[in-house]
Amino acid sequence: MLDRYIVESFAEQSQKTPVSLTPETLIRVLHVDDDADFLKSSKLILEMQGSFQIETALSVKEALKKIRQKPYDVIIADYKMPETNGLNFLKELRDNGNDVPFILFTGKGREEIAIEALNLGADRYFNKNGKPKIVYGELAHSLITAVKAKRAEKALQESEEKYRKQFEEAMDAIFLVDAETGIILDCNLAATKLVDRTKSEIIGAHQRILHPAEELDGKFSITFRQHIAEKEGDVLEAQVITKTGEIKAVEIKANLFELGDKRVLQGVFRDATNKKKMEEQLRRERETLELVTGNIGAGLTIISKDYKIMGK
Repeated sequence: MLDRYIVESFAEQSQKTPVSLTPETLIRVLHVDDDADFLKSSKLILEMQGSFQIETALSVKEALKKIRQKPYDVIIADYKMPETNGLNFLKELRDNGNDVPFILFTGKGREEIAIEALNLGADRYFNKNGKPKIVYGELAHSLITAVKAKRAEKALQESEEKYRKQFEEAMDAIFLVDAETGIILDCNLAATKLVDRTKSEIIGAHQRILHPAEELDGKFSITFRQHIAEKEGDVLEAQVITKTGEIKAVEIKANLFELGDKRVLQGVFRDATNKKKMEEQLRRERETLELVTGNIGAGLTIISKDYKIMGK
């Protein structure tokens, strides 16, 4: 068991620097070791440092049972324990898809153990032997660092999943295109419906397959060149062609952004076919009205149902 003076020293430090715990700052730790006295002392020392809620297990079997019952932010484990050792424990976790941060904390200081632990996916390896203040100071720092990194990774993954969901469920067609080569990098479900092609037919193809011949300017479409050169963010009118050769009118708004080492043009295509048909119908009706009124000697005023003057 750790020296009582060391535990009291940590307690004195913790009273001088109280920490306010919140669900965001609290770190839930499972410490696995077959030495009950050592676990008790370690729990006291770590919890005195402010951000840890420590639960303990005296064997890997007990630890696995606790893990099935509730999640932990990080696991600390000894190497040599009855039934199975810390490395086998780590391997079992990783084989089952559990990527919780894992720190091997042992009195066995052999280099080969440390190397194997890191190769199996351990975040850190610490030797129990040494000055307790230094050992526990470094251990506490590593616990915080490992958990912060995992939480940031999870937040990024959730953000990406949220973006992907919004991307796929958007009502407008969206194409992501390499701004240099014109190769289509991604598209959503609405995009496949707009051009009547599957994702496998679109992704990896050149963006010119989206447009009829009259919309092309050399290797690229006219609107693609315009958005790249000077019209980024503007809504441009264009046409797309489906796999069966149907021509559809669209309105395209595109923006550039960096994705890794690529400049990517994100184009949002809105089907304007019905809008164009309505505009054409209104144009013809107006031409007809103008023709009729032009052949009538007296003046004629056209009034809509809501009493607005449409033409004379």
